[in-house]
Parts: sequence; structure tokens; C-alpha cells
Amino acid sequence: MNLSNIVALILLNLAVFYEESIDKMADLPPAFAYYGSFQGVMQILKHQSLPLFKSEELRDPFLPNQSTLLNFDSQALFERAVKYMTSAILGKSAPKGSPNHPLQKAIIRWRGDNRFSNEDEIREALVGLLPAMVDKSFNHAKDLHAEWLAFIENKRLLPFFENATDSELWLLEAERYAGVVIKFKSAEGAIFERCVPVHYSKQPPKTVSLEDCVELMVGELNEIPVDFMRLLVTQNYQYRKQKEWRLIIERAPDDELCLNFPTELIQSIYIGAAVSKAKSEQMCLLVKKLSSKINIFHAKCSEKSYEFSFLKQNGLSDD
Repeated sequence: MNLSNIVALILLNLAVFYEESIDKMADLPPAFAYYGSFQGVMQILKHQSLPLFKSEELRDPFLPNQSTLLNFDSQALFERAVKYMTSAILGKSAPKGSPNHPLQKAIIRWRGDNRFSNEDEIREALVGLLPAMVDKSFNHAKDLHAEWLAFIENKRLLPFFENATDSELWLLEAERYAGVVIKFKSAEGAIFERCVPVHYSKQPPKTVSLEDCVELMVGELNEIPVDFMRLLVTQNYQYRKQKEWRLIIERAPDDELCLNFPTELIQSIYIGAAVSKAKSEQMCLLVKKLSSKINIFHAKCSEKSYEFSFLKQNGLSDD
């Protein structure tokens, strides 16, 4: 390959990389809101450093963490397998799994012979057939759960939201309206490239699904699907309007559990309606020392509805 071809190839690769980078940034919202306590945000602004959290520190009991145990045992796996086999043998629909799988062959044969009439008869026949398969499937589940524990060990998270003025978030994430929100410009900060949008689900996340283990054991699945990153960003479907994002970063146990950022990333500061006048003035003084370009807003309760309006405390352009 001659020099001109090499240069052309390099330029092509750079163009592709640039386009992918632009596409990635285009997927981010224009700004990210960090909700925190008054004192917490004061420290963040003073040190220009955001705290990073382990999964258990997010105060979400549905989010698996390093203390989470596998949510079923081998007996539960056996019982669910018996239920599956009973439904497959006595049901009207034909089996869904691979016809070459041993259990699927047994199901097909027993359906053709009309051998069983109820679950007790099927359970009795499976007592000698299933235990070895159950043990193998359960050990595989334990291995996958161990992989999750290794995956989560050094992961640190930081929640952001697309909306800085959401009333429910002010209640839940900002000390019942007594906190402060920092609004960051996402497009200008490399740290936000590691943000992942939350996946909202009606089912709580599980490191390993009992249903998947059964389907693998009976031949409906070739392997158990694993997506630990998706698991780490799964949230209750009830909160889908909050539009949460999570910054996910690797940190060894001895590393500093914080993330530095430049002042230029701060677009606005929102002060809660329950923050006292003295504290509000304290916050305003600190922000003005950092930069005269940061907008400052203070929440004011509406007289006609449970809503807030945010009044500007400095003379900058509208947010």
C-alpha cells in the first residue's frame, strides 16, 4: 500500500471516528441536573468535585449490589421446572424448545402417549430425572451471579436527570425542597460521555432470572442472556418521567470516590423553596465567586397549584 493510500485510510478512519463521536454527543440531552442537599452542593461547588457512589449507596433496594444474594435456590428451580413440564405435557400448545433436547424429547413422547393426567404423576416421574439437570443449571446460575459481583465491585455511579425543575425530584432527591440543583452543560463536558440513560422496567432487575434458568434447562434457551450494564441502569417504570441518566465509571477501592469538573460546565444553580434566606445568600455568594456567568434561580411556591416558579437571582440571560 503506497503512502497516499495510507493517508487516505487514516483520514477515512478519523472521519468515521468523528461522526461516531458527534452521534454519541447528539444522543445526550443538552444539560444534566444533579440534585443534592444544600451542604452537599456547597462542598461540590467549593471543591469542583462530584461524589461517586456504590450501587448500594443509591438507596434503591431493588437495584442489585455486592450484598445481593441469588434470589432462588435449587429447590425453587426444581419446583418451577416441574410446573413448566406439567404445562408443556398437559397443555394444548406444542412444546417450544428444541426437539433434540432430552427434556423436549420426553415431553413430546409423553404428550403422544397421554401418559399423565395430573401434576402429581408428572412430579413422580421427574424425581429421578430432574435433580442432576437442576444442579447443573443452579451451579450455572451461581457462576453468573458471581460474575455480577465481580462486575459491580469497582463500578461507581452518579445519577443525573434531564429536568432541573421537577417537583417530585425536588421532594425525593433534594431534601424535601431544602436542597440545591446544579445544571451542567452536557455537550461541553467529556465526563458526560460515560452517561447511560436509565432503562425503565415494570419488573425489578435480577442478576439471574429463575425463568431463564428453567428455559435453559428444558431447552427453550441456548444460553442465559446476560447484560450487566443494563441491569445497573434499570429503574422502576413508575419513575419514567424523571428521565434519569447514570454516569458509570471504574474506581478501584483505594481510588478517590469523586469526579472533578471545570467550573465552565456549570450552567445554572437552582435553590430549593425550603432553603432559608440566609443560606440562599450564602449559596449566591459562593456561586458568584466561581463565575459571573452562572445563572442562579430560587424556587417560589405557586399560589394556585402545587408547582414552583424559579425566579432569577442575578442579571444574566434567561436559562
